[in-house]
Amino acid sequence: YDKLGAEYQVSPRTIQRWVKGENAPRKPRQTPDDDWPESRQWPADWTIDGLADLKGFNRNAWEGNLGLIEVAQRQGTRYIPWFFRRLVETARRYQMDARNANPWFYAIAAAPVVADWLSEPSFAELGVLIEAKEPWKGKQERKAYLKQAQTLSRRVADGVSRALIVPPPSLDPQYPVTLLLRFLVNWQPAFDRPPLIVRLAQLQIGQLFLLLLRNPKPTYGGTP
Repeated sequence: YDKLGAEYQVSPRTIQRWVKGENAPRKPRQTPDDDWPESRQWPADWTIDGLADLKGFNRNAWEGNLGLIEVAQRQGTRYIPWFFRRLVETARRYQMDARNANPWFYAIAAAPVVADWLSEPSFAELGVLIEAKEPWKGKQERKAYLKQAQTLSRRVADGVSRALIVPPPSLDPQYPVTLLLRFLVNWQPAFDRPPLIVRLAQLQIGQLFLLLLRNPKPTYGGTP
């Protein structure tokens, strides 16, 4: 618990709650999940040894990640396995260390997942734009990305704001959904520069997505 807490920068007690599934409805694991696309599910053959090709592979960290994925599958929390799958796919595509990745890479990985969770397609479009413009390469690329991202950024902010009107119940009192959504709306589109409020909370972008996606999908999000 201490190692996982340090990895995600949350308390060991929070990790214990995740593993025990406290405050989360338990649901029988469905294999396969017929009403959830296979491309969103965690592949059965992605075992700890099957992930050893990842750059910067950390066995202890991934054993913890696989534990969180297993818990999420038991509880029917679909977005966590999908987020981790996207993280692995993005890491392999760019040959980067998922633990120390540029925040833009986390945004690429999480974009379609958060877009579905929020019912806000603009978030997925923003991820596509980041991947197309590659703003991490230099000042000119970042400038071009920021200019083109303005409209999408406003739409994403509107989607997050709508979710704040009727937020889902928070499964972790330490990180309520309303707080995480405010962090998210203030973070984008320039994911490389977290706002002051996020820095004070010592929260990394990967942790923000993980904490957010553990919660139920908002009943009132962006565009259906």
